[in-house]
Order: sequence, then C-alpha cells, then structure tokens
Amino acid sequence: MSARMAAELADDAPRMAIARRRPPEGCAHHSDHGSRYASLLLGRTMRGAGIVPSMGSISSPWDDAAMESPMGPIKAGCVHARTFESCV
Repeated sequence: MSARMAAELADDAPRMAIARRRPPEGCAHHSDHGSRYASLLLGRTMRGAGIVPSMGSISSPWDDAAMESPMGPIKAGCVHARTFESCV
C-alpha cells in the first residue's frame, strides 16, 4: 500500500505474484490504460516473466465490469474493515 499510485506500486503486485505463483509463460495481465500500467517498468517485469499485457478499450465500463462487481464486497470486508498505519 502507498499514499501514491506510482509505477513502482503497480509493479510490486505482479512481482510478488510471479515470485509466489510462478505463472506459466503466456499468462495475461489485464489492466486499464493508467500510466502506471503502461509504464516501462511494468512492461519490463511482464516481458521478463513471459506475461502478455492486456488493456481494455478506453472509456469502456464493460471491460472491467465482471471483475469490479465481486471486488466491491471483498474490498469492503477485507480492506475497509481494517485500520492501517498511516504512511504519511
């Protein structure tokens, strides 16, 4: 977690997933068009692990609808139910 959404933060999650799960080559990483997901840093990490980047259409709410729907209750129960130490 971080107070800023930077490329380094977006790169940390796939790095942890790669180290823990060792995904097969050709696995896809789907994201929106945010600059942190289109960063050279994240692209280098994915290429090194054989992960194929995937981005949805710009301004299309339907691309992420299937994933965003179940994430709301999960986030409410797991993230918003906790108190985190401030990093500020």
